[in-house]
Amino acid sequence: MKMSIKSVVFALGFLLCSSAFGNEPLLWEIEGTGKVYLLGSTHVGRKEMYPLAESIIKAYDDADSLVLEADIDSENIRRYSYIGRFEKGKTLQDVLSYKKLWQLKEEMGEIGLDYEQHKTLKPWVIAIMITEKKISNIGYPPGFEIETYFYFKAKRDNKELEVLEGYKFLFELLDSLSKEEQMTFLQDSYKNINELEDDLEELFKSWDNGDVDRIYKLFMKEGAGFEVEDLMATLYGTRTLAMLDKMEGYLEEDKTRFVIVGGGHIMGDDGLLKMLATKGYKIKRFRN
Repeated sequence: MKMSIKSVVFALGFLLCSSAFGNEPLLWEIEGTGKVYLLGSTHVGRKEMYPLAESIIKAYDDADSLVLEADIDSENIRRYSYIGRFEKGKTLQDVLSYKKLWQLKEEMGEIGLDYEQHKTLKPWVIAIMITEKKISNIGYPPGFEIETYFYFKAKRDNKELEVLEGYKFLFELLDSLSKEEQMTFLQDSYKNINELEDDLEELFKSWDNGDVDRIYKLFMKEGAGFEVEDLMATLYGTRTLAMLDKMEGYLEEDKTRFVIVGGGHIMGDDGLLKMLATKGYKIKRFRN
């Protein structure tokens, strides 16, 4: 089973990358004993995002290490890919009704995915693959994600790489979703491709205007219906609390880190910024 970093984390919501065309990059400096440069991301990119804003590059250069949600090396993905596959002898046909199976086959065929090739994958994996394929088809191909850019830059610079979660945690979290939640996830991936393109364009426009509140609402899929909103809130909440523990540990060390996380984890009352500010850490947003 092949899954890219974009497909893995995109499953948890739209997460938009800071770029040179953004007037207000999602970049903050957080200080305790140590220092964290926190950059909001989306794992969806396009070539127009580059070159990145000077403030982002300077923050990276000042850091001792790069921290990503997971190590995007393909070997790390393959190591835990078994989590997203049914046990031997079981396929999607065993968990979907005839009507839903027909709908899935039709949806996959329309975007160029072979059902027979992927029928042993669980619904949450299929949902990711459908969404990723649609995103690629409308002009956001793999390789332009901000994590990919900084991952290879850190490799070239011999900068230390750390991870907040790792793939085992991410895959097990998605795999812990109930059958009903996985079906909600799958149905949401059937979004009309024109609607998806409009959503992504609105994200980039909101970014360019520095509209943090609007970006957050788009991340959390507000207005998508209770089931989808509730699912996104659950996934974000679980992960954000785990990230908070890691961030506090970072800020107690005499070290500077450049941390990239999904924008949905940063903003809102239950986001990292609000919770870290409540704990007394100094926070400053960068301006272009």
